[in-house]
Amino acid sequence: MTRSSKHETYQKNYPKNNHPSSLILTHGDSDGVCSGAIAKSAYPDSDVYFTSPIGVVEELHLAEGYKNVIICDIAVDETKCVELFRRLNEIAENANLTYIDHHPLPKNCVKADWLHHDLTVCASELTYKVLEKRLDRDMRRVAIYGAIGDYYDNSPSVKEWLRDWDKRSLFFQAGTLI
Repeated sequence: MTRSSKHETYQKNYPKNNHPSSLILTHGDSDGVCSGAIAKSAYPDSDVYFTSPIGVVEELHLAEGYKNVIICDIAVDETKCVELFRRLNEIAENANLTYIDHHPLPKNCVKADWLHHDLTVCASELTYKVLEKRLDRDMRRVAIYGAIGDYYDNSPSVKEWLRDWDKRSLFFQAGTLI
């Protein structure tokens, strides 16, 4: 069953006013999985779908009817940038849109209020920082897992957060997850 047909089945079983209020689209690598887990912790009543920079434009049809749309760790593909930002702006007219990413942006992409972008940290750390008010402090551990998996474990925040746990244990656990 394709992702689109799964969504159509879901929509038949749960009318628009009964489905979860939030949608999370995230990448399937370790940083994306951790970013998605952090977002899910902030928005427990949410649907989560894994996507990619190439697939995200097609997956945006899933956002219809959601109050909150959170996209994590999805690099902006240069060939799809204009179309992606057009669709995201449309979604932002009807939903609270949060796009969190750390990959370089193509030059033809514009900044937007819904875009949280930082090249110096991984998406997991950035997702934690953007959603921090909605999160338990222990979710920093999940952000550390994502940072380790994406080789961003030397940022000032991650170095500080590592002091709260046994570093060797965290690296072992992250290695097990990766």
